[in-house]
Amino acid sequence: MINQPTPEQLAVLSAVERMGYRIADWTNRTVKMPLIWWNRTFMFFIIWLCLGRRLKVHHLERIQHLDADSRIILAANHRTFFDFFVITWVNYTFTQMPKRIFFPVRSTFFYDRVIGIVLNFIMGAYSMFPPIMRAAKKKPFNAYALQRITEELQDQGVIVGFHPEGTRNKDPDHTKLLPARAGVGEVIRNTPVATTIPVFIAGPTNRVVREFFVNWFAAKKNPVVVYYGAPIETQSFMSSESNRVLHQEIADHCMKHIVDLSEEYRSEYEDIYPILKRNEA
Repeated sequence: MINQPTPEQLAVLSAVERMGYRIADWTNRTVKMPLIWWNRTFMFFIIWLCLGRRLKVHHLERIQHLDADSRIILAANHRTFFDFFVITWVNYTFTQMPKRIFFPVRSTFFYDRVIGIVLNFIMGAYSMFPPIMRAAKKKPFNAYALQRITEELQDQGVIVGFHPEGTRNKDPDHTKLLPARAGVGEVIRNTPVATTIPVFIAGPTNRVVREFFVNWFAAKKNPVVVYYGAPIETQSFMSSESNRVLHQEIADHCMKHIVDLSEEYRSEYEDIYPILKRNEA
């Protein structure tokens, strides 16, 4: 039985946010598996139209041992709204990893506007869940959101995707990453059964029309690159008391592995790196 937020935690949300949470919560608890097919049809078709001819995936061998029963935390850099949609497309297409997915998302737009709640369903069948609140007065709900993620990871066959940076990195140089936030460290510390995989993605933008055009007419010069890292060693952190300092240390540890992947990417794509940098600016 999945725990629900307390009345006090729900009370800090607006009426629209409470509605968005309840719809997404019900969907994920009751019809999660059938809606996997929505992710595998509509959104995957859209990703293929916009990125399918441009994808360059590196180091799949590092994750081939993971299967449908694995519990996985994906820690990826954050450039666009579509980062995890692309990564999920790769996971579904080229690996045996679980199809049951959760991507904690900032509540802005997808939970605090009715149109956002609708698009949350259309884009990912409420896989963008649970919401993470930005306003300081709403932080009590975030304690529940992290607890919910930890509870979901207790079941076999689940992936939780995190952006340790916490927000989109808008630096023109997409290999310069933001500092990690402590939330991912808390989930890792409190979920020793999960395997943490670092991922680096580069190439896509938020301009959907442009993505479609270059996919079909300029794919070679505009690759979408995904690097997978080997599982991150986290057991050394498990014997320490769970606290915010330790959570930040774990988050920084994850971020270092993502940085290592970004440096590998920059080295291998040195010839076209200036073009990619300009495209994402």
